Amino acid sequence: MARLYGYDIDEAAIDLADVDAVAHEETWADMIRLQNEGVYPAAFAAIACPVLMLHGEADPHPGRCTSEDLRPYIPHLEYRELAKCGHSPWLERQAREEFFEILRAWIAARWQPVVR
Repeated sequence: MARLYGYDIDEAAIDLADVDAVAHEETWADMIRLQNEGVYPAAFAAIACPVLMLHGEADPHPGRCTSEDLRPYIPHLEYRELAKCGHSPWLERQAREEFFEILRAWIAARWQPVVR
């Protein structure tokens, strides 16, 4: 799937040994069931922590549309789109560095040490 959903995938980073087709099918069947029952996305309203959605502009999944659909449930969701990027930004040659830079900066801006 990484090759199909990618823009400029680093082939060396893809580990095909970790694919579990049965688990994939069962997971998506369960997600569809929960959506049909109205559990999702309504349950996402319980998410109180900061949320960042990083999405590739070449991802076949509709990122901007999905973020807007989730916004009523997660109003604090932040959406960022990466140019020249498919579904897995950490595998993309042209977006990997930007992905990690954005992610590191976003986490650092929100990180608060636990004082005991």
